[in-house]
Amino acid sequence: MNNFIRLSESLNSHSSFEELARLLLNRNIVNQAKEVLSEYNISKEIKVQEFLSVFLISSYPSETIGTKEIQKNQELLKISGYVMYNRSEEHVEYILKYVELFRDWKQKDYQILVNDMFHKYHSLTVDILNAPEESKEQLEKCKQEILVQANQIGGQDLINKILSYSPVIIDTEQLQKQYDKAFWDLFKTEYDDNNYNLFYQLLDEIRNILLTLNPSNINISEVIDVPFIRQQIEKQVYSQQDLQKLTNNILNFIRECHSVGHDEELEQIRTEVNNGNLYFPDVFPKIINLVRQMILELENFIAQNKKD
Repeated sequence: MNNFIRLSESLNSHSSFEELARLLLNRNIVNQAKEVLSEYNISKEIKVQEFLSVFLISSYPSETIGTKEIQKNQELLKISGYVMYNRSEEHVEYILKYVELFRDWKQKDYQILVNDMFHKYHSLTVDILNAPEESKEQLEKCKQEILVQANQIGGQDLINKILSYSPVIIDTEQLQKQYDKAFWDLFKTEYDDNNYNLFYQLLDEIRNILLTLNPSNINISEVIDVPFIRQQIEKQVYSQQDLQKLTNNILNFIRECHSVGHDEELEQIRTEVNNGNLYFPDVFPKIINLVRQMILELENFIAQNKKD
């Protein structure tokens, strides 16, 4: 405990986040932190910088962990206070618990950052498709800057992960054959008979396509949760409002990926749905057509880039 008190006193002189961050890199401070971990016999389980992060988080929570409204942030901030100010015999347990929560928070924060970079990089492909010629060079520079940032936080492995993703791996010819007039006739017949198996199949197909085009958007799987939707429909508790909300969300996901040239067509479908037409034998062929057009445009754009 004496070593921890001495370390705390050594760090009392800071007046800003930046100053404290610099102090925590000081060799003398690092050595004092090692003495604390050795005193508690936890030097093998905990890295020095993980332990020292408690001083930053407890002193400057808004600059480090962000909003306190998030439950995980609240827990981390609470236990950091115990480490800093509770000098009981349980102090070592508080340190171990803090580091456990810190690692979990750090991993989630890192994954959010990676997903955001991944999404932005591939979204720029769509942006370039829609951009005027004079803007395309600047957008390409933005893509390269994302790769520079990826290298800084994840090295070449993260760059390779971003670059290896092919945004279009869908057989559009098969998509055309799969959803021909015969299919839509069968879909209408079964739908009218309250047999929704083809409806679930369509939802599953749309979800998979959207995830292929935009894999970093975790909301897609959460919203187009086909087993849950099936369960609710079979229990007869899935309302017209639920169907309307589902369709609007699907249109939102499509709009994130397709070119602006199809916005008017998409919004016409949305208006139709929001005005009360939730007869899916009418609505779904139009949605599938939007999806098909989106894939074809991306394939053509990527093929053209390869030629250039």
